[in-house]
Amino acid sequence: MPGYNTEQQKQLWACLARNTDTPLTVEELLDRIRIENGQALGKSTVFRLMTKWVEEGRVLRTVSGRGRRFVYQLAGCGNLPPHLHLKCVDCGKLIHLDSAESEALLGRIRQKSGFQIDEESTVLLGRCNSHKNR
Repeated sequence: MPGYNTEQQKQLWACLARNTDTPLTVEELLDRIRIENGQALGKSTVFRLMTKWVEEGRVLRTVSGRGRRFVYQLAGCGNLPPHLHLKCVDCGKLIHLDSAESEALLGRIRQKSGFQIDEESTVLLGRCNSHKNR
């Protein structure tokens, strides 16, 4: 994370980095940081940092499952190669599709339709193994 970082920023960023497959609400982030570090961060501080990082494109903000709450997770998946994401509409779990599988699927789409898909903005919605029988 470039630039000047407070201890709170470092703790929040580290929590997001440890949970790349799980979109988290501000409250969930606060709980995890408190449990992991034994320290509580201010809710307004977390909201301010999330807003800033979303505006900078470093964090993604989406709506949780079928709810009306915002959840956050790191954008760009760190140093992983470009790939698609699968998101469960029931629990919000985010699954990273292997980059080779992503490219094969995107290649078939380009070949059949000539359509170029923006990998970084594309999330395929469905149900994870825990919710597929609903």
